[in-house]
Amino acid sequence: WAEFVAGLAERHREPVILCGHSRGGIVISSTADRVPQCISALIYITAFMLPNEKILRDFQMEVPNIRFGSAIKLKAGGKATCFDQALAADLLYQRCAVATRQDAAARLVPEPIQPLISPLSLTENGFGQVVRHYIECSDDRALLPERQRATQQVLPCQRVVTLDSDHSPFLCCPDALSAALDDLVT
Repeated sequence: WAEFVAGLAERHREPVILCGHSRGGIVISSTADRVPQCISALIYITAFMLPNEKILRDFQMEVPNIRFGSAIKLKAGGKATCFDQALAADLLYQRCAVATRQDAAARLVPEPIQPLISPLSLTENGFGQVVRHYIECSDDRALLPERQRATQQVLPCQRVVTLDSDHSPFLCCPDALSAALDDLVT
């Protein structure tokens, strides 16, 4: 994923701002390490922001979220994970309208397990050179607020914005998310 995003960033004349949501945080971190000259900032939206050599699964196990763990099922012979749709609606989209919750949960697809079990490879000359911002969500049941703040303690951000949102602010409060993003980039 990071190689793909890095290729897209390299095609732009000017540095880009990358936003990563949830597990997308590891993608934007890895991308920044590959092409820091192409990235003007990283914005983590209730996302995993892990230090060098950290493994996402290990980070999640430091303070287990029982509800989150019970919603994830192994697929494809253990090579992928997928959310249980019935549990996802209440875990990821609890602040959204019922129809939105159901539609969003129905769109979830299996994702490869490899990013969960592979250590990040980040350097000070790559990832360490890119400005970071964080948008935390105060009613997140998937990536709990205390875990969001723990990542910010390890890797401080230039600015942090808090939204009164569930795990999916792009569905729960898109106007507030848009305003927060606009504020961070200006």
